[in-house]
Amino acid sequence: MMEQCPQREPCWPPVPTELARTYTRHGTANLQCVHLHANGLMVLALLPHHPLRQPDAHIAKVAYTTDRAKNKDLHNLDVRGGKKAGAAHVAPRDVVCQVTDADGRVTELYACVRAKVVQINRRLINEPQLLADPSEEGWIAVMLPKSDEHRSIADA
Repeated sequence: MMEQCPQREPCWPPVPTELARTYTRHGTANLQCVHLHANGLMVLALLPHHPLRQPDAHIAKVAYTTDRAKNKDLHNLDVRGGKKAGAAHVAPRDVVCQVTDADGRVTELYACVRAKVVQINRRLINEPQLLADPSEEGWIAVMLPKSDEHRSIADA
Protein backbone atom coordinates (compact mmCIF):
# COMPACT_ATOMS: atom_id res chain seq x y z
CA MET A 1 0.00 0.00 0.00
CA MET A 2 1.40 3.38 -0.97
CA GLU A 3 1.24 6.39 1.28
CA GLN A 4 0.34 9.88 0.16
CA CYS A 5 3.25 12.29 0.06
CA PRO A 6 2.79 15.95 0.99
CA GLN A 7 2.89 16.71 -2.77
CA ARG A 8 -0.20 14.45 -3.20
CA GLU A 9 1.80 11.96 -5.24
CA PRO A 10 2.15 8.32 -4.23
CA CYS A 11 5.26 7.56 -2.17
CA TRP A 12 7.11 4.29 -2.38
CA PRO A 13 8.24 2.73 0.88
CA PRO A 14 11.96 3.17 1.54
CA VAL A 15 14.21 0.47 0.17
CA PRO A 16 15.89 -1.47 2.99
CA THR A 17 19.63 -1.01 3.16
CA GLU A 18 22.10 -3.80 2.48
CA LEU A 19 22.82 -4.11 6.20
CA ALA A 20 19.12 -4.39 7.04
CA ARG A 21 18.46 -6.97 4.30
CA THR A 22 21.34 -9.36 4.86
CA TYR A 23 22.39 -8.95 8.50
CA THR A 24 20.59 -9.63 11.78
CA ARG A 25 21.17 -6.95 14.42
CA HIS A 26 21.81 -7.96 18.02
CA GLY A 27 22.05 -5.18 20.62
CA THR A 28 24.27 -5.27 23.68
CA ALA A 29 23.89 -3.85 27.17
CA ASN A 30 26.37 -1.03 26.44
CA LEU A 31 24.24 0.29 23.52
CA GLN A 32 26.50 -1.22 20.89
CA CYS A 33 25.37 -3.85 18.42
CA VAL A 34 26.71 -6.56 16.19
CA HIS A 35 25.19 -7.16 12.79
CA LEU A 36 25.49 -10.90 12.12
CA HIS A 37 25.58 -12.28 8.58
CA ALA A 38 24.63 -15.87 7.73
CA ASN A 39 28.24 -16.53 6.62
CA GLY A 40 29.51 -15.66 10.11
CA LEU A 41 30.89 -12.17 9.51
CA MET A 42 29.88 -9.53 12.02
CA VAL A 43 29.85 -5.75 11.77
CA LEU A 44 30.34 -3.90 15.06
CA ALA A 45 28.39 -0.64 15.31
CA LEU A 46 26.42 1.59 17.68
CA LEU A 47 22.69 1.33 18.33
CA PRO A 48 20.68 4.34 17.10
CA HIS A 49 19.98 5.54 20.67
CA HIS A 50 23.66 5.45 21.77
CA PRO A 51 24.71 8.88 23.18
CA LEU A 52 27.41 9.20 20.49
CA ARG A 53 24.75 8.91 17.75
CA GLN A 54 22.59 11.74 19.05
CA PRO A 55 22.31 15.00 17.03
CA ASP A 56 24.11 17.01 19.72
CA ALA A 57 27.11 14.64 19.83
CA HIS A 58 30.27 16.29 18.54
CA ILE A 59 32.92 13.66 17.98
CA ALA A 60 36.44 15.02 17.75
CA LYS A 61 38.53 11.85 17.44
CA VAL A 62 38.28 8.09 16.97
CA ALA A 63 41.42 6.16 17.89
CA TYR A 64 41.77 2.41 17.44
CA THR A 65 43.66 0.78 20.28
CA THR A 66 47.15 -0.58 20.46
CA ASP A 67 47.77 -3.00 23.30
CA ARG A 68 51.31 -4.23 22.92
CA ALA A 69 51.07 -6.30 26.11
CA LYS A 70 48.35 -8.46 24.51
CA ASN A 71 49.88 -8.21 21.01
CA LYS A 72 46.85 -6.32 19.64
CA ASP A 73 47.39 -3.45 17.26
CA LEU A 74 44.12 -2.59 15.56
CA HIS A 75 45.37 0.66 14.04
CA ASN A 76 47.98 -1.12 11.88
CA LEU A 77 45.90 -4.20 11.13
CA ASP A 78 47.18 -6.16 8.11
CA VAL A 79 44.99 -9.19 7.41
CA ARG A 80 45.91 -11.62 4.64
CA GLY A 81 44.69 -14.92 3.22
CA GLY A 82 41.79 -17.26 3.83
CA LYS A 83 42.83 -17.98 7.40
CA LYS A 84 42.93 -14.22 8.12
CA ALA A 85 46.58 -14.14 9.15
CA GLY A 86 47.36 -10.91 10.94
CA ALA A 87 43.86 -10.49 12.40
CA ALA A 88 43.68 -9.38 16.03
CA HIS A 89 41.94 -11.72 18.48
CA VAL A 90 39.63 -9.86 20.88
CA ALA A 91 37.57 -10.82 23.90
CA PRO A 92 34.17 -9.28 24.73
CA ARG A 93 35.64 -6.74 27.20
CA ASP A 94 38.57 -5.69 24.98
CA VAL A 95 38.53 -2.07 23.87
CA VAL A 96 38.34 -1.73 20.09
CA CYS A 97 38.47 2.06 19.91
CA GLN A 98 38.31 5.18 22.02
CA VAL A 99 36.05 8.05 21.00
CA THR A 100 36.85 11.57 22.19
CA ASP A 101 34.12 14.19 22.02
CA ALA A 102 34.53 17.96 21.67
CA ASP A 103 34.58 18.38 25.49
CA GLY A 104 37.48 15.93 25.85
CA ARG A 105 35.43 13.07 27.34
CA VAL A 106 36.65 9.65 26.22
CA THR A 107 34.24 6.78 25.57
CA GLU A 108 35.59 3.28 25.11
CA LEU A 109 33.85 0.96 22.65
CA TYR A 110 34.23 -2.76 23.28
CA ALA A 111 34.40 -5.81 21.04
CA CYS A 112 31.29 -7.33 22.73
CA VAL A 113 32.12 -10.84 21.44
CA ARG A 114 35.10 -13.16 21.20
CA ALA A 115 36.31 -12.92 17.60
CA LYS A 116 39.05 -11.88 15.19
CA VAL A 117 39.02 -8.28 13.99
CA VAL A 118 39.61 -8.52 10.25
CA GLN A 119 38.94 -4.90 9.25
CA ILE A 120 38.53 -1.52 10.90
CA ASN A 121 36.71 1.49 9.49
CA ARG A 122 39.68 3.70 8.59
CA ARG A 123 37.33 6.48 7.49
CA LEU A 124 36.48 7.10 11.16
CA ILE A 125 40.08 8.18 11.80
CA ASN A 126 39.84 11.06 9.32
CA GLU A 127 36.08 11.63 9.55
CA PRO A 128 35.11 10.88 13.19
CA GLN A 129 31.66 12.47 12.77
CA LEU A 130 30.68 9.45 10.62
CA LEU A 131 30.21 7.52 13.86
CA ALA A 132 27.24 9.76 14.73
CA ASP A 133 25.82 9.67 11.20
CA PRO A 134 22.54 7.76 10.89
CA SER A 135 23.80 6.19 7.66
CA GLU A 136 25.62 2.87 7.79
CA GLU A 137 29.01 4.44 7.07
CA GLY A 138 29.77 4.71 10.79
CA TRP A 139 30.49 1.06 11.48
CA ILE A 140 33.43 0.35 13.79
CA ALA A 141 34.92 -3.00 12.75
CA VAL A 142 34.32 -6.21 10.83
CA MET A 143 34.89 -9.30 12.95
CA LEU A 144 34.90 -13.04 12.43
CA PRO A 145 33.93 -15.23 15.40
CA LYS A 146 34.94 -18.86 15.72
CA SER A 147 32.59 -21.10 13.77
CA ASP A 148 31.30 -22.85 16.90
CA GLU A 149 30.44 -19.49 18.51
CA HIS A 150 28.51 -18.16 15.53
CA ARG A 151 25.21 -19.69 16.69
CA SER A 152 25.71 -18.80 20.35
CA ILE A 153 26.06 -15.11 19.49
CA ALA A 154 22.56 -15.01 18.06
CA ASP A 155 21.24 -16.86 21.12
CA ALA A 156 22.97 -14.52 23.57
